[in-house]
Amino acid sequence: MKTLITLILSLVATTAMAQATKKAPAKKAAPAAQTVPADAPSQPYQPAQGTRAGNNKFARNYGLAGCGLGSVIIDKRGAQIFASTTNGTFSNQMTGISAGSLNCIDSASSEVAGRMDQFILVNKDQLQGDIAKGSGETIEVLADVMGCQGNKAAVGAALKNNYNTIFDSNVPANEITDSIISTIKVDGNLSSQCKKLS
Repeated sequence: MKTLITLILSLVATTAMAQATKKAPAKKAAPAAQTVPADAPSQPYQPAQGTRAGNNKFARNYGLAGCGLGSVIIDKRGAQIFASTTNGTFSNQMTGISAGSLNCIDSASSEVAGRMDQFILVNKDQLQGDIAKGSGETIEVLADVMGCQGNKAAVGAALKNNYNTIFDSNVPANEITDSIISTIKVDGNLSSQCKKLS
């Protein structure tokens, strides 16, 4: 058993070091099927005056494998199978959650973000089209999840204005979620009206 654990830790450490030392690849042009529609805004979303854009950035310190020792060793954009294996091998997520360590510090927004991640994993393509339009069924569902039921049109407009930031190349679902939540939080009106993100 010790040999297996040592082997896994060596593999995880080697993978983490390789990811840390490799250079970031140059951005490729988006394929024709994923280009930004002509009516999508070309400038990133600018919050209304009186908002605190820098203070409301939402980002989790872990990837799709969740918090735990794996999230400390493996970057959130790294191979999440190794992070998940590390978490499972050492059974440390419960300890991290109880102690508030190992990146297991959650806010009310984190619970909502987890639900959004699952929805976005299944509906990413439709969501991308709806955000480009500024309206649609997927935006309405996400607005409900965030507690913005009366403000679906405003949510759609804010997400449309921030399209290029939300869908910055091929990002995983959890980073799309983080960008959507950040977009809502930097808007003074939406941040106060979307009750589940408080």
